[in-house]
Amino acid sequence: MSEKQCIKTPPITIASGVNIIKYACLADRCQEGFEKWGDARRHMKNVCHVEGKPKMSDSAEKASRFFTTKPDYVDPTLESRFSGKLKTDHAPSETELVDLVKDYYSKGSDSENHRKHVMSRVIRPTYGHFEFHKFGFGTFEEFSKRHGLEVYRN
Repeated sequence: MSEKQCIKTPPITIASGVNIIKYACLADRCQEGFEKWGDARRHMKNVCHVEGKPKMSDSAEKASRFFTTKPDYVDPTLESRFSGKLKTDHAPSETELVDLVKDYYSKGSDSENHRKHVMSRVIRPTYGHFEFHKFGFGTFEEFSKRHGLEVYRN
C-alpha cells in the first residue's frame, strides 16, 4: 500500500437527510468515500494499491462508520412531538410538504390509485411513519383542501 494518505470525503446528504456515501476505501490510513462501488474499487487499486480483491460488504461497513452523520442538535420538542420517529433533523415547513406532494402528483397519473399512495410512497419514507397531523398543519385531508390538492378518501 502506498504511504499517501487520502483526504476524508465530507458526508454528502440529499434533501431527505440520507447519506449518499455508500463505500469507503479499505486502506488503513485512507478515509475516502464513494457513492458507487466501481469508483471505490478503482481508487483502492490505482491510488491506495490495496492488495487482493476488496469486499463490497467491508467497504460499505467502513463507509457507514465514517460517513454516517447525525445532527449536532435535535430540538427536544421535535423528539416528543414525533415520538422519536422523525427521519430528518427538522420538521418540514408547510411549503415543503406542498411542494413534495405536488411533485409526486405531477409524476404519476391523475388517477385516485396513484394519489392515494402519497403518504406511503413520499411523505413517510422522507420524514417518518407517524400521523400527518403531528406536522402541525391539520389532517392530510384538511391540509390538501387548504392547498387545492385532490385527496383520495377510503
